[in-house]
Amino acid sequence: MIKKDVLFLATKIEDVEILKVQSNKVWNVYYALDAITANKMIYNKIYDFILIYSKAKEYGAFNIIKNLKFKRPETLIFILTREKIEDVKKKVSVDFEKILTIPYMFSELFQTINDSLKLSEKSGILYSRLIGSSSIIQNLRRFIKKVALQEFPVMLYGESGCGKDLVANLIHQYSDFREKPFVPVNVNTIPSNLAESTLFGTEKGAFTDAVTKEGIFQQANGGTVFLDEIESMDMNIQAKFLRVLETKQIKKLGSAKSERCNFRLISASNKSLKKAVKKKVFREDLYYRLDVLRCVIPPLRRHKEDILPICKRYLSEHNKVISSSAIDKLTIHSWPGNVRELQNCLARAVCYSGKENEIKPKHIRF
Repeated sequence: MIKKDVLFLATKIEDVEILKVQSNKVWNVYYALDAITANKMIYNKIYDFILIYSKAKEYGAFNIIKNLKFKRPETLIFILTREKIEDVKKKVSVDFEKILTIPYMFSELFQTINDSLKLSEKSGILYSRLIGSSSIIQNLRRFIKKVALQEFPVMLYGESGCGKDLVANLIHQYSDFREKPFVPVNVNTIPSNLAESTLFGTEKGAFTDAVTKEGIFQQANGGTVFLDEIESMDMNIQAKFLRVLETKQIKKLGSAKSERCNFRLISASNKSLKKAVKKKVFREDLYYRLDVLRCVIPPLRRHKEDILPICKRYLSEHNKVISSSAIDKLTIHSWPGNVRELQNCLARAVCYSGKENEIKPKHIRF
C-alpha cells in the first residue's frame, strides 16, 4: 500500500507522536503546532488530506486552511475534537469532510478517512469540469456529491447556458449509476407527433413502417435520464410519463405488454414549473414527482470571480494566456448567455488573436 501524506495541525507534540505510531504503515504524518509553521508547511507540498485538532483554532489554523481551500478547493479537511460535534460546526467556517471525535479507535478513524479519499478520487471530475472557486461553485459541488448518492429525482433550475447539462452529467458520473448509460434529451426538440415513440419506444406494426425500437427510458435502463426543458412536455405525454415513474413499468407504443424499466431521473427547466402548474400546462402531480431534490444554478453574473479560472482553463487548451485588461472587459459584461456565451466569446478571441500568445481587449467581441 502506498502511504498517504497527511498534514496534522495540532497543539501538542504528544498528539502528533501518538498519530505517527498508530498510522506508521499507512500515512506519512507531517505536522505543525503553530501558525508560522502551519503557513510554511501547508504550501510545501500537496497533501492527500489535512487533519486539524479543533483547538488549533486558537492559533488561526482554520483561517490558514480557508486560504488554502480558496486556492486548492479539492483539499480534504478532517477535524479532530473532544468537543460536541454540533458545537464545533458552529465555530468552524471552513468547508470540511467530517468531524471525528477523540478518543478514537485508529482503525475506525482510518476507515472513515479512507472512504472519503476514495470518494474524492472519484469526484476529481468535479474540479476538472466544474471550474471556479466561488462559494456558488463550491455549493454546487457539495450538492452534486450529496444528491449523487441518492436515487431520488433531481430538478435543476437555471437560465440557458448556466450549465444544467454539466451538473446533470456530473451527478451521474459521481453516482452508482455511472457504469450505465447517461441519456440526455431536450424535450423541446422532440416533434409532438414523435414524442411518445421517442420516449417510450415502439412495437413493430404500431404504425406504418414502424419497427420494434427502444425509447429513451429503456435506453437508460439502470442509468440516468436527463430531461432538459421538461416544461415543454405535452400534457398527454406527462400522464403516461407519470405512470412510468409510479410503476417503473413502460409500455411501448403499439404494445399491450409492460416491461420493467428503472432509471435515475434528472430534469431541468429555465422556467418555473410552479407557474406552469398554475397555468394548467403542467401536471401538478408530476411536478411533485420531479421536484424532490431541487437545485437553482445561479447565472454567471452572480459569480464573476469564476470568469478568470474559466478563461485560464479554456485558453490553456489553445496555448493562450489572457491579459488583465481583457479580464476587466469580460468582467464588466452582464453575460445573458452565461457560461456558454463566455465559451463562445473565448473561441472568437482565440480565432481573432491569430498567432498572438496573449488575448487582449481588442480580441474580445460580444
